[in-house]
Amino acid sequence: MKATARPEPGVKMRLRVYSVNRAGIITEDRGCLDVLPQAGPPQMVSTAFPPCACPRCVAAR
Repeated sequence: MKATARPEPGVKMRLRVYSVNRAGIITEDRGCLDVLPQAGPPQMVSTAFPPCACPRCVAAR
């Protein structure tokens, strides 16, 4: 695979997106997706039991 063009300033990650069939063969190349940083940590949403007891999750309840 050849390297793609450099991402724009501020882009923290670039993902190459493919569609594959059940045999793992690439059926469609959907190009690149640039991922920008968020202002803060992502909000964690979980169905795990017992629920998280960290101060951030306790305050959100």
